[in-house]
Amino acid sequence: MNSRKEKISRADFLKTSGTLVGGVVALSNYGCLVNINSLKELIIQGKTNYSLVLPTNSNEKEGKAAHQLQFYLSKMSKALKVFNEDEYKGDNAIYIGKTNFAKTAEVDSDLLDEDAYLFKQLGDNLIIAGGKENGLINGVYSLLEFFGYRKYSADAPLLVPSKNDFSFPNDELNTPRIKYRTTNYYDARDTDYESWHKLSSSDSWGMFVHTFELLISPEKYGKTHPEYFSLIDGERNPVTQLCLSNEEVFQTLVSELKERIEMKPKAKYWSVSQNDNDKYCQCGPCSDINKKYGNLPSGSMVWFVNKVARKFPDKIISTLAYWYTRAAPSNIVAEPNVNIMLCNIESTREKPVFDTDPAFTNDLKDWGKMSQDILIWDYNIQFANPVSPFPNLHTIGPNIKFYIQNNVRALFMQATGNKGEFAHLRAYLITKLMWNPNADPNAIIYDFLDGYYGKAAIPILNYIESMREALLNDNFRLNIFGDPRDAVKNYLAPNMMIHYNHLFDEAEKAVLDDEQKLTRVKEARLPLLIAEIQIAGQIPVGEKGSFYKIDDNGNVIPKPYMKKKVEEFVASAKKAGIQRIGERAITIDDYADNFKRIFTKMEGMDQAISFKKKIIPISKPTFGKENLARLTDGVFGAFESWRFPEKDANWVAYKGKHMDFILDNQQELIKKTAREFANDILRPGVIERDEKSLFPKNEIIQMGELGFMGMMVPEKFGGSGLDTLSYCLALEEISKVDASVGVIMSVNNSLVCNLLYKYGNEHQKNTFLPKLASGKSLGSFSLSEPQSGSDASNMKTFARRESSDFVINGTKNWVTNGTSSDIVKLLCLTKKNVGYKGISAFIVEKTFDGLTTGNKENKLGIRGSDTCEIYFDNCKVPSKNLIASEGEGFRIALDILNGGRIGIATQALGIAQESLDRSIQYAKEREQFGKSISDFGIIQSKIANMAIKNEASRLLIHKAAILKDKGLEFSKEASMAKHFSSEAAMSNALECVQIFGGYGYVKETGVERLIRDAKITQIYEGTSEIQEKVIAKSLLKGD
Repeated sequence: MNSRKEKISRADFLKTSGTLVGGVVALSNYGCLVNINSLKELIIQGKTNYSLVLPTNSNEKEGKAAHQLQFYLSKMSKALKVFNEDEYKGDNAIYIGKTNFAKTAEVDSDLLDEDAYLFKQLGDNLIIAGGKENGLINGVYSLLEFFGYRKYSADAPLLVPSKNDFSFPNDELNTPRIKYRTTNYYDARDTDYESWHKLSSSDSWGMFVHTFELLISPEKYGKTHPEYFSLIDGERNPVTQLCLSNEEVFQTLVSELKERIEMKPKAKYWSVSQNDNDKYCQCGPCSDINKKYGNLPSGSMVWFVNKVARKFPDKIISTLAYWYTRAAPSNIVAEPNVNIMLCNIESTREKPVFDTDPAFTNDLKDWGKMSQDILIWDYNIQFANPVSPFPNLHTIGPNIKFYIQNNVRALFMQATGNKGEFAHLRAYLITKLMWNPNADPNAIIYDFLDGYYGKAAIPILNYIESMREALLNDNFRLNIFGDPRDAVKNYLAPNMMIHYNHLFDEAEKAVLDDEQKLTRVKEARLPLLIAEIQIAGQIPVGEKGSFYKIDDNGNVIPKPYMKKKVEEFVASAKKAGIQRIGERAITIDDYADNFKRIFTKMEGMDQAISFKKKIIPISKPTFGKENLARLTDGVFGAFESWRFPEKDANWVAYKGKHMDFILDNQQELIKKTAREFANDILRPGVIERDEKSLFPKNEIIQMGELGFMGMMVPEKFGGSGLDTLSYCLALEEISKVDASVGVIMSVNNSLVCNLLYKYGNEHQKNTFLPKLASGKSLGSFSLSEPQSGSDASNMKTFARRESSDFVINGTKNWVTNGTSSDIVKLLCLTKKNVGYKGISAFIVEKTFDGLTTGNKENKLGIRGSDTCEIYFDNCKVPSKNLIASEGEGFRIALDILNGGRIGIATQALGIAQESLDRSIQYAKEREQFGKSISDFGIIQSKIANMAIKNEASRLLIHKAAILKDKGLEFSKEASMAKHFSSEAAMSNALECVQIFGGYGYVKETGVERLIRDAKITQIYEGTSEIQEKVIAKSLLKGD
């Protein structure tokens, strides 16, 4: 491209843009779609009496070529007639295909390459001949382009010449150096565009990369023929590669490939290539082959693929130079019909790859010496940000030239099917250069800009040139997985951004009177806009160009004009048809929702309990603990930064480790709130509720208002959106004062809400969770039956399907909250005689006919919670209340009970802590033998041991909670916590009564209740013996 620093002038522009390979005429020939009523006779060589002539027995491709030429010429002139050669009596014609006229001119299409075309003048006639595949249609489109037609994009209307007077092109044979040409740009997915620009069809491929596992399936042969697969460390492993030295592997693969070829006989390319791992065979024969061919594993690969290729001489057998086969072998030459596929994903793009990537360059040269046909899988966009500026246009031409110099005969120019930065220009440039690598890239670019943007072409060209010059001003590396934020000191520096915007202002002004081209210019400006948004988010608050400012209240807020830029980008991108801002992820709607979330959260920052709170690190962030302040500074990071958090000044990254920290005050605030509620509201009536078995209905409603009944339920479903650890802190404080209220809270949170949120569908969540999480409804969990005990799978309650309902019959017992609940989470059989596989889960509303509750159990402890039997007598439950699928119930129960055990462990810890607190208080007050009993060694020993048990319980509980919150396996840890904490609760309660002496045995002190409440923690949600079984089983498995 133009290397001058100054702006290019329109005169210079037109001088350069009027010449393009193949004789493209000056751009002054271009015009818009014309009025058909004003069409004139087509004039060629000064004559108007032209026709299109086909062979007498023309084939389908010849007919298509003639009618395509007739169709497009009719857009600027009166339609030419099409004749069969035996009917044609005229003087001047364009002869298409294998006509006798062509034969008299010694033109033999059979000698042409399959995609090649030939122009030959004979008098005032033109012969168009073409190879057997797409040669003829390629010739037609080349003639149309010679006349001045342009197809700049799949969406834009065809550009038709404004004149109708032409001469024929000079005699020309055009054979493409690159035999397979394709790109996955948006435009190239359009069949008309693909055909016009001479791209190869994706149907050319029968199988495409990583095909070993398809041709010799591990599932089919892994057990019966382990010798077919790689030998590594003395063992054959089917999930690796193939043993290429094994003759049976060769015969089996060839047989399978033959069958596949018979099913797709027209496909030309067939990949025989390794799986996507580096586990190549290390057996003796394979190693010997590798040693023979350069001591590289690519040696056995080429040796094997050569053998396959010789079996299919009419097909091209492609294989990968990738990972362990990247380096070329020696002492061997690839068969003529072997294609080597080589990719350069690691190459940077500021300059041609032969300047930036010597390793790839050397590999390509080595492969070029031993192979006649190489396919390069090239990369041409910034994949993480394909809409953002990526100034690599100047490298595409030199790269393609370099490739063909090293026997590259096939190109896949990787891009994106989504519309992105200069996508139409990039597709146009790439397709032209793949057809003719010797074409002038500058001329192609100028051609496109003038035809597509009209009067705006010059400022847009200067924008492209300015960005290229800025890029090359230092040693910046242009990475395909880069980001606009990388370039803030290079081609996206602040002064350059101002310059670019001035150029686009100029471009828009130039086409104000042309709505179509103005729209195109505005679309071309979108990459600049998104780059500005991304960069602004990283500039510190208070500095020029920052996305944020500090308002009058001292809060960080987005600047109004930056919010407007986001809205402008989203609206314009949608209008332009841009669907994603990432290669495969981040839709425009995702992007918009992300900023809505940021704006909404920042506006409500005053209500955030974490705002400006101190972070105490447990695990260290990857880029330093000083970054932790970002978590509570009120500025939100963009979610698209998660892949490259080091580039976002608002992210904190933990790479390869978990994020553990303490948020100062937040969890303390939760704990404080729960403690105050427990002492102020629950404690005054706890003894009465225990004595009279009173259910704490009003207290539960108040707990719902405080957010304690759905603590782990997301806010969108009416919950508090907190983690399990916060829930444990609150539950411990509640259970210290009243374990009955603690178990009500635990069941509703752990077993009811958690089950519904984790396994319910959206309708079920939206219907039931808001009321349950707010305390307006109460849930119960019904698993146990009279005969089942700890063997939950031995249940009898059965749900029979009737039409769209289930009819349930049976009895459940030990149902906590059974009397007072509004909703029952029921586990019962839907299929008999299959054990636990027949268990399903249901939501049963207490209003359903056929459901009745038994008498409230007169229990030893936790008497404030109601426990009862529930009877189902032809209780009809709609199928929409089935949770997950039939047969999933037992798995769901096991999973949910793990979380429930954390809750019961916490309840037990509350009892144990109350036992300790009351013991300390009483020991300080009680005097014997003239001094406080706290001075007695035996009392001190009891208190010390109680405290040790509590701290150990708390650590076990919190560990299980943290694992659960991280999504890690926590079953063993939950059982350990439940077992240890319940035993500690019973032990501490007994010690508490012992320290109180006789006063501990009377109800008015309330400490005897601690023993009664503690006992159940060793029984429900899995006895201590069951917990030991779970723990042992896990340890023996090695978990």
